[in-house]
Parts: sequence; C-alpha cells; structure tokens
Amino acid sequence: MFGTTDELDDPIRVLYVNSDPAFAELVQTKLQQTSTEIDCIPADGIDKALHNLAADRIDCIVTAYSLEDSDGIGLTESIRRQNDEIPIILFTGQGSEKIASEATRAGVSDYIPVRSERDNFTLLAARIRTLTKAARKRTAAEQTKRRFRRTLERATDAIYAVDSDWRIEYMNEKMAERVGREPDAVVGETIWEAFPSIVGTELEERYRTAMETGEPVSFEQRLGKPFDYWAEVRAFPDEDGLTIFSRDITSQYEVRRELERQQFLFDRVQMVADIGVWEYFPSSGELEWSDGVRQIHGVDEDYEPLLDDAVEFYHPDDRETITGAVDQAIEDGEPYDLDLRIVRADGEVRDVRAWGEYVDDTQRGDSALRGVFQDITERKAERREYRELAEEYEALLETSGDAIFLLDVDTAGEDPSFEFVRLSPGYETQTGLSTEEVRGKTPQEVFGDEQGAELEANYTRCVDQGAPISYREELDVGDDARFWETSLAPVVVDGETVRVVGIARNVTEQVERERKLEATNQRLESLIEATPLTVMEIDTDGTVIRWNDEAENMFGWSREEVLGEFNPMVPDEQQDEFASHKQRALSGERIRAKEIRRETKGGDELDLLLSVAPITGPDGEPTSILAVLEDITEQKELESRLRSLQDTAQSLSGAESSDEIGAIAVEAAAEILNLDITGIWEYNERDDALVPITETPVARDLFGDSPRFTPGDGLAWDVFESGETQVYDDVQAEGQPHNPNTEIRSEILVPLGEYGLMSTGSVSKQVFSEMDVDLFRILGATVEAALARASREEELHRQNERLDQFASVVAHDLRNPLSVAKGFLEIAQETGNAEYFEKVESAHDRIERLIEDLLTLARGETTIEDAEEIDLESITTEAWGYVDMEEATLTLADGIPTVTGDAGRLTQLFENLFRNAIEHGGADVTVTVGGLDGDGGFYVEDTGSGIPQEKRDDVFKHGVTSSKGGTGFGLSIVADIAKAHGWTVSVTDGSGGGARFEFKRPK
Repeated sequence: MFGTTDELDDPIRVLYVNSDPAFAELVQTKLQQTSTEIDCIPADGIDKALHNLAADRIDCIVTAYSLEDSDGIGLTESIRRQNDEIPIILFTGQGSEKIASEATRAGVSDYIPVRSERDNFTLLAARIRTLTKAARKRTAAEQTKRRFRRTLERATDAIYAVDSDWRIEYMNEKMAERVGREPDAVVGETIWEAFPSIVGTELEERYRTAMETGEPVSFEQRLGKPFDYWAEVRAFPDEDGLTIFSRDITSQYEVRRELERQQFLFDRVQMVADIGVWEYFPSSGELEWSDGVRQIHGVDEDYEPLLDDAVEFYHPDDRETITGAVDQAIEDGEPYDLDLRIVRADGEVRDVRAWGEYVDDTQRGDSALRGVFQDITERKAERREYRELAEEYEALLETSGDAIFLLDVDTAGEDPSFEFVRLSPGYETQTGLSTEEVRGKTPQEVFGDEQGAELEANYTRCVDQGAPISYREELDVGDDARFWETSLAPVVVDGETVRVVGIARNVTEQVERERKLEATNQRLESLIEATPLTVMEIDTDGTVIRWNDEAENMFGWSREEVLGEFNPMVPDEQQDEFASHKQRALSGERIRAKEIRRETKGGDELDLLLSVAPITGPDGEPTSILAVLEDITEQKELESRLRSLQDTAQSLSGAESSDEIGAIAVEAAAEILNLDITGIWEYNERDDALVPITETPVARDLFGDSPRFTPGDGLAWDVFESGETQVYDDVQAEGQPHNPNTEIRSEILVPLGEYGLMSTGSVSKQVFSEMDVDLFRILGATVEAALARASREEELHRQNERLDQFASVVAHDLRNPLSVAKGFLEIAQETGNAEYFEKVESAHDRIERLIEDLLTLARGETTIEDAEEIDLESITTEAWGYVDMEEATLTLADGIPTVTGDAGRLTQLFENLFRNAIEHGGADVTVTVGGLDGDGGFYVEDTGSGIPQEKRDDVFKHGVTSSKGGTGFGLSIVADIAKAHGWTVSVTDGSGGGARFEFKRPK
C-alpha cells in the first residue's frame, strides 16, 4: 500500500510473484542491479502475494502469467477487488494479443512481454519507477485535497467551487444544508442546471463578471425561492474557475430593513391616511405636533402650539370632553379613544379620532402624554353611505328571484376569510339552502373542505382584484343544479373590501350539452389524427383548412405550410379534375373510393382512393369539403409485380434446364422485384454441395463468381438444411456468414426444397420490407416448382435412354449369342461332337456377361448413398484377383489415395478396366495403378496398343467395343461408376504406349 506524501522519495518496494524460483531470483537480481531504489520482495502464488500486500507496504506488483495456484490475470482480479490504485505489471514470456486483452480487462496497469531483442529488465525497472511515482503523487494530492476539504467543511460559511465551464466541483456541508441538496447529487452539474432559479439574476451577472475579468467580487444578494435568504457573497476567480463563499445575513438584513420600513411606513401613513402623532410633557408644558397633525389642523409647518391653543381647535361642544379625557389620562393613567370634531384654521369643521395614553419616557427621564390624531371625515361619510347601500341590498335580496348571496369579508389575517350573511329567496329555492343554515358559516362549513376551498379561492380573487369577476364553477347541490355561472362584486369601504355580493345562474343543462358536444368533437379529432388515412378539409375556394398528421406523413407538407394555402398536391394537369370533384361536392354529391393520382412535396406520384363529402352550415349550404385519401400505391405496385411474377411463372414452366431456370429467376428478381443482388444455387447430390447456377450482374460485379456451399458452411447451408426462409437484418450480427468480410449487410435466404437455394442481399442493414420478403418467397416457390419439373423431365429422359439401351441389347446383342448357342446346340445334337457344346457354353458365357453388364448399367449413375472411406490399394488388389490374369502383371505405384465411395462398385470399376487392358493389350500386358499429384485423383494405365485419338470420345459410350468378344459396356460402366462418385474420367496415352485412364474430382 502507498505511504504518505513524506514517502515520495522512499525506496520502491516491489512484490514480484512467480512460481518459478530461479526466474524469480533472476528478476530480483536484475531489478536491484538496474535500480538501487527498487527493493524486490518475492512471492510464489496468489495467497502469499495477498498476505504480503496486506501485511507490508507495497508500492508496485510485478507478476508472471503462469502461477502455481492460478495465473497473473487471476491475481490481478483478486487484488483489484481490494485495491484499485496500486500499479500491477504483467511481465511474462507468454505474450499474445489474447493475454494482453485479458490483462487489460482485469485491471493490469502495464503489460510487458519478454522479448529477446531488448533489455527487458531495464524496461521493467523504468515502468516500475514511472507507475510508482505517479501513484505516490496521486496519493499525496488526494491527501492534500482531503485536508483542504476538511478545512472547508469546518468553515461556518457556505462554500462551493465551479470550474471554467460552470460545473460544480465542490460543495461543503454548510452549502448543501442551505440549498437542501446532497453534494454528490450536484457535483458535475453546471451551476445553472443545479440551481435554475439564479439564472438571469444579478448573482449570475456578478459570477460571470468575476470569471471574465479575473477580479474578485463581493456583494449582498437576496436569493429567491426556493432558497429565500439574504447572503453576503464573495467570489474569487482563478485559472480553474470560481471559489465562492456565501454567508447567510438574513437576520441582520431583516433588522435593518425593518427599521427602514417602519420609518418609511410612518412617513407614508401620515401623508396618505390623514393621521399624525403628538406628545405632551406636563412637567414643562411642552407640546409637540407631527407634520400630520399640523396638516389636519390646517396650520403652517412651523406652528408651535400650547396646550390651551390645541384645546381651542376643538368644536365648542367637544372641548369639555377632550379636556376631561386629558386630565384623567394624566392623573389616573387612563387612555382615551374619542371621535370628536375640530374647527380648522380656515374655519372648516372636520371629524377626527383622538387617541392618547400617559407613558414614561425612559430616554428623557420624564412622563408624557402621547397620542394619535386622525381625520375621519371621509370615513364617516362612507359609513353613512354604506348603511344606505346596505338597506338597498336588503330590499334587493328580498324582492329578486335571482340566486343572490352576501358574504362578510375579514381581511385582518394573512388571507381574507369569508362568512355567509344572507341568501336571497331565489338562491334558497334553487339550492335548497336557507339563510338560517348558512349565516355566520364559512364556505367550507357549508359545502365541505374541497368545494369550500374552491369557492374561497374565487372569493379571494375578487377581493385581491378589487373589481367584479365572472366565472363558471361546479357546485353540486342537486342533480339539476350542478354547474353555475357566477358573478362577484366587492363592497369596498374606506379602501377595504368588507363584503362580497354574488349572483349565480344555474347552467347545468347548458354545460351538459356543451360537454357532450366537446366529447363528440374530441372523439372525432382523435379519430382523424389516429387514422392511417389523409383527412383534409378545404373551403369553397379550395384553400386548406384542415390537415391531419397522416396528411403530413403521406404528402410531406407540414400543417404550417398548407393551412391557409390552396391545395398543394394537385399538379397543373389535374386541376380540371380537382375542380370537377370540388364542384360535385359543393352541389351536395358524395364521392366514394375513386382512384386518383396526386403528387407529394418531393414530386413522387401516389395512387390514391378519394372519398369526398360536403360539410354544410346552419342554412344547409355547403361551407367546406371534407376529403379522405387512402394511399394504394403499394397495393397497385404489388398488383403489377404479382402480374409480372405470373408471367415469370409461365416462362419458368417452359424452361428445360437449371441454367435456363436460374437465368429467368435472377432476371425476374432484378427487373420485377428490384432485388439487384440475387443468386441461385442448385443442390448437387453427388458432391453434397450447393453449386451456383447464376447471379445478377450487380452481384457478379460485387463478388465475382458465386461460392459453393457445403454442409455447415455459413447461413446459406443452414437455411437449405432447415427448409425455412430466413431474413437477416444484420448479417454480421448472426456470427457465421460464409465470408466474414462480405459487403452484404442484410439478406433474404429462400430454400428451394431439395433442389437448392435462392438468395438476395443488400449492402445496407434492415432494408427489406415484409412485401419484399413475401414476393421473393413467391418467386422462390415458382423456381422450386420449375426445378422439380425439370428434374423429373431429366430423370424421365435418362430412364428413356436406358430403356433404349436395354431394348438395343435385348434386340441385338443378346439375340446374336442366343442364335449362336442355338445353332451349335442343333449341330451338336445332330453330330454328337462334344466340341460344339463348348461353343454353346462360350455363347452362354457371353450372354451371362451381357446380363451382368446390363445390371451394372441399370444402377451405373445412381448416387452413392452410404459412402465410406476406402483404401484404393486393397480394392485394386481384390479386383485384380477376379480377372483371368494369365501372364498379365499388376504394378502399384506410389501415392494411391484413400477415397470416399462404394467398395463394391469401385471393385467393378477396376475389374472392368483390368479386363479391358487384357482384352486389348494381350495376355502379358502390364497394368499400373497410381495416384495423381495434388488433387487426390488416381490413374490406371496399361502397356497395350492404346486408344487412337479419334476414338477416345466414343470409348465410354454404351455398346462401343473393338474386341470381338467384348460386350461394349465395360468402359461405359466405368464412366457411370465414376460419375456416381462425382469424378471425371478421361483417356490419354500411357507412359508405356498404352491407354491411361485418369480419375479426378472437379475443383
């Protein structure tokens, strides 16, 4: 483990882990020779390494790959589960890309493969020093950072820091507590994202100024909701960003603001409310008036009254009252609050409110009579007016049939409160409530908490606005009285709302009609927007006034481009048709499912089904036209393609070969289905392979000749073997393409039953639609049927050929030896000479050979079903034993291969070749069997007279022979057996002048 920052220059303690003690000692010695500052500690396995790491100070770990109880990767994973910081170096002679990749994923810091051409130990020592010093520096920096953060956390100020991109790098607990966010939740966010409420404020402006100028800023700022406090902010910029100290000064600021506010209010109250204050000191007779008192009395600002002068301003009828109240307050400490009259200096009589109280003035060390003086002339007049209005309201309530209600308003609290005062008879009749039931109760007490809160919110809005308001509300007081149109008016006295008058009209029936209509309209709008059809509406001039989402998708014009404009989808050549449709609709006619053609914004033409209906106004006259259009372009295109595929099926039905079928199929794929990269393969039973027939020109240009596919060879063979069509949106994601580097990205593979496979592809991912797949599958089905028909006809043709061969043999070849046998039998019977019986026997032998050859020919080209590995050398020897050799010689050359095939039929092949050599080369002929170089083929040659060049093309035909006793089927049987094994056979000159037969497998 790493030490403290004081240990940056200490020796480097390296734990070297290797189960090979000799190499471990070499590493230890080399490291100490290379660098005296490295102290190497050995360990032979994971357990000991983990023990040393836990018990001692280790700066770096070097490990071999192969360990006694695991490997270096396992050791690294074990260490990383406990320690993410310590450097780990994989130092191994078993270097490979796989090991390097595994080491990197496990958490190795460095990977050094041992190489002979370099000084591995000097490199290792250098890497150890570099990684260790970097780790120590990180540790020291982290310790310094932790100490600094502990200091910040102890601070009483809220502190946070942002980088030059305004991302929060740090926030102490004080700041986190203040903003109600965990530090981890905001670190990494920009300050504007974490605290959007400061965006656009003076705080943001000051921060940006500090960041731009590099100069510290200090200021006081109120932070609004959700924080709601005053702060003294100091922001210090540096090259990395800003460090911000924020001190909460809300309490100090509020005290200061309160003092300023009180002084301001006092000045304004005197000015606005016709109010003033006064103070009288009985001990000195000193009387002080505020400016407000002087204004009420109508005297100059410099007027200094005496007590007697002040009393003289009162109305003569009120002087005794005020004098008695003042005396009693001074003598008994009894305060007073009186409504009196004064006579101003200009002679005007004013109503005033006089309030006074005897108090001790601690600052002055004296007692004083202090009071408030207020002009209430207008208020008293308003109260009189209010009483008159109240009487009028009462009369209105009693006589009106409307639903009227009165509310008392109390604005003394933070929010106004309301109590019902009176309900009109009309209100009582319509709601079933009575004045006696609701008087003195709040809306919540009458209508419940939820409805009452909604009512109070509207009443409060009226009070706050100080003006009449109207609104619709839901007040459930009966089945027929649920929705109301309500109007409220405030009753204002002395600038204060004291009552609210309300008139409510029952609109339940109207609301229910409106809601039904709204629901119907909403359903219609939802249907129009959700339908996969274009729904548009034009006015009588052809201007578009409705354009749904599908119209945007289908034609490409947005609502903003179309609404208010003439119908844009009609090309010039179709304007007459459009005008005709419009005129028919405006005449009241409906058009249903008419095929038309229109243009998109991009210039594409669409085939559409048009349905049109007029929309009429209240007078029954058409005001607009609603049109619904269904895109049938794909349907029309599909119909065209299906007709073309039908024509292709007709062409395929007349094709006579797989090559002709393939050519027709790929041409149809490209020309009809627009599938330019298409190929077709035929299954070759002998080779057990899919052999290419042909491909489209584009496919040939991209890939050259198409490949063969054998069992297990890529996706193509899997599809052929499963018999199920497959669509691959991403070929590379399937993990087993035939060519990993193919440009093909998406592909459709369609099996053609037992006959082969069709494929089409694209160089882009996920390009094939369901229609593409279905049409390609249809084409595949017709190709499969054509191949099946061609295969049947080919087989029938082969069978007919064989029947002809059989007929020829029976009619001619068998008839001759039968005639010979019959003739010599008659002679033998007539003469009794036994020599003629030998001629009969010879004829019978020839007949037997012909029959055997016929049986062999009957199955000559039949594909090998149960093939096995066969040693040709042993088969050759066995076949030689079946031939009447006399003096002939068999020579086995080197390189005779092992092949896959049918042992019995291969024995027949060699037996026929050997007989052919003896029949044409003489009794002492030499026959050699050997292997062909490079391709696994073999040859059979003899020392006979050979086969002339002009006869070599015919020797493998049925019935061809130059020997009087031959059947003419020997080499024909050889050719058929070779073909059944998938080989080619050719004849050439032998090395000894005779004939040489070579057997090869096609490449």
